[in-house]
Amino acid sequence: MHAYSGILTALLARTATGVGASLEVSLFDALTEWMPDGVEPVMGAVPALGAVPALGQHTDAILEELGMTRDAVTAWRMEGVI
Repeated sequence: MHAYSGILTALLARTATGVGASLEVSLFDALTEWMPDGVEPVMGAVPALGAVPALGQHTDAILEELGMTRDAVTAWRMEGVI
């Protein structure tokens, strides 16, 4: 509604005065305006997440799922690729 009301106001002003206008709309405000009630971010809220994996914790498993052999993954690790 922020963008809509700003555009409408600028168009009405241009119609009345013949002078154009520029407007700025905060992307955050525009996005939260369209969110359902109760979904707006709350400052200081802690999201309900489980344990976060360590960086690279699942790299070997993912590469193996993509078709790489354990030997190829080990070789990449020894070469410093991963």
